[in-house]
Amino acid sequence: MGPFAETLRGPARPWEPPRFYAWQAPHACGVTDRQERALDGVREALRDEPPGTVAQIRRVTVNGCGTYIDVGAAVTAALDAASGALVWDVA
Repeated sequence: MGPFAETLRGPARPWEPPRFYAWQAPHACGVTDRQERALDGVREALRDEPPGTVAQIRRVTVNGCGTYIDVGAAVTAALDAASGALVWDVA
């Protein structure tokens, strides 16, 4: 490309890795690009679990080789031991 290539393409932008949500419960797990789907996955996974069961949603991304990289906890969910209600703790 010639000297005007950057003008035609616009300024160079750094590559930004995709963002995902990985959720894990005792008998189920998944990865999605939508936080709402991760929340739904946790709700469904904990539906038949006993009180006191805990699940977590973590923010993840991928590196250039396709390996997931954990970038931090987003939400922890637990079934309250007394009432069995689903309690969310946002990190």
